[in-house]
Amino acid sequence: MGIGSFANAGETSTRFAETEVRGAWVATVSNINWPSKPGLSDAEQQAEAVQILEQAQTMGLNLVVFQVRPAGDAFYPSKFFPWSKYLTGVQGQKAPGYDPLRFWIEQSHRRGIALHAWINPYRISTGGAVKDSATGEWKADLSGFCEGHPALKHPDWVVPYADGKMYFDPGNPAARKYILDAAMEIVKNYDVDGIHMDDYFYPYPKNDANGKRIEFGDAKTFAKYGKKFDSIHDWRQDNVSVLLRELHKKIQRASTAEHEIVFGVSPFAIWRNRSGDPRGSETSGLASCDAIYADSLTWVENGYIDYITPQVYWAFETKAAPYDKVADWWIALCRKHPQVKLVIGMGAHRIGTGGEDDPWQMPDQFSRQLEYNQQHQDVVRGQILFGWTQFSKNPLGCVDTMKKMWTK
Repeated sequence: MGIGSFANAGETSTRFAETEVRGAWVATVSNINWPSKPGLSDAEQQAEAVQILEQAQTMGLNLVVFQVRPAGDAFYPSKFFPWSKYLTGVQGQKAPGYDPLRFWIEQSHRRGIALHAWINPYRISTGGAVKDSATGEWKADLSGFCEGHPALKHPDWVVPYADGKMYFDPGNPAARKYILDAAMEIVKNYDVDGIHMDDYFYPYPKNDANGKRIEFGDAKTFAKYGKKFDSIHDWRQDNVSVLLRELHKKIQRASTAEHEIVFGVSPFAIWRNRSGDPRGSETSGLASCDAIYADSLTWVENGYIDYITPQVYWAFETKAAPYDKVADWWIALCRKHPQVKLVIGMGAHRIGTGGEDDPWQMPDQFSRQLEYNQQHQDVVRGQILFGWTQFSKNPLGCVDTMKKMWTK
């Protein structure tokens, strides 16, 4: 039985967000946080993992969101995806002598820290989409995948996009089933405390030379499966929502009173702007509901997830999306729908960055945001921080701030 979702070191509570969530994402894609580079020895990988978790414990964190499926690959032995090149150096061709996910879970639980397995559902690769110079169309170069990769077995599932990456087609039912089964492989085989998805659903839009949005290449799939929808946009939103709803049901069935497994998503924090939809927030930024088809309002209203972690990566002084205005929108939404817990995603990676007049240079920006969360703790159940590498640098004393607030 796993430790609880948010216990202090040595405690074992199994109820989600029963105390303040103090978490951080640990990213593996492109070796952002761990391991520091591909192909390290098992001992070197494990030593780096322990160092991260010991620092997390010292900082007072009680949750690590560990990226186990960064891009059509895995950080654990899987029958669905090959070993990640970010771990071994060569996709699918070299297995470590231990199970990294199991190691992370055991080491986290030993320190009273919960672990949520973070997966990217649709991204197959961080490259490989190539623009045809003659036609201007984007095509998939599958030559970089190892033998047995699902992209090679099912090339009809693959959609290349103008960001240079390749994606599973979210509207293909067979691809969706594969993604669901792969997620449940983790739930069934590992003592995880949760499954987590970030903001990457349909790709963030790219524009052509004339400023026109480049469409995602799923017109044929829409023609086949989207007949009951008024538009391809409605269909795309539904595709994402169906994936979350179905996975949530499966996780709920696997969860027990003794070991609760929760499902959370961390979307881009602007659902829609009020200027375009009266239900939206007092912001003027990208509307994720329409840009990447992440209809997070529907997810919360219908309870498709257990917790939501909007990525509120802005300062109080950001005109397009002030921290408090964005947070207030989510607070109001989750107050109406308390079955979905609100855990704010915070942009620790921005602390101490920008020019002299940048609001992230303000020494109290981070502490004010933490205090704002605590002032609304009847709804805000805590926070998850992005930017692990920042913590070794401790810009503007952010780690000291956390220790002061969280290790009393």
